[in-house]
Amino acid sequence: MSQEHRTGAETVPWAMRVAVAWSWRLILVCAAVYLLLRVVASYLVVVAPVLIAVLLVALIKPLADGLERVRVRRGLGSLATVLLVLLVVSGLFTLVGTQIASGFSDLQDQAVAGLGEVQRWVNGPPLRISTTQAQRVRPDVPAEPRRQPQRAWSRARSRPPAPPGTSSPGCS
Repeated sequence: MSQEHRTGAETVPWAMRVAVAWSWRLILVCAAVYLLLRVVASYLVVVAPVLIAVLLVALIKPLADGLERVRVRRGLGSLATVLLVLLVVSGLFTLVGTQIASGFSDLQDQAVAGLGEVQRWVNGPPLRISTTQAQRVRPDVPAEPRRQPQRAWSRARSRPPAPPGTSSPGCS
């Protein structure tokens, strides 16, 4: 009988060899992705605007292509698309700004109500701390929550609109 000389690769089952081959490749890919993400994170100030620009181009390109199909020159179509995007973005900023500005008076009312609730809680059980006791500790604590005077622009926004055909107060 001849003694066969077997190498180490022949003694390892085929499924194990395939698993090892895939695992080192997977480890290599994960390491490459990790290093790429580290590099991107270190240059985030540069990478983020570039990624946003690529996203905007991908969103705007179909509109520019559609204008070109309607026989609008490419440069003019691109200019119109950019102006349209700027108009939409400025409109969104205006909408958000007016919503925030109109919500300030409600926020102020809620803050005053919350402060009054805290003062009632402190005055009641189990603490029973009176306002005079609180003022001894902190002299700037008011006896009642102060309501800030409403600004003219806030009052004008909270007033209902004037009926058609009549002039609104404050407008000439």
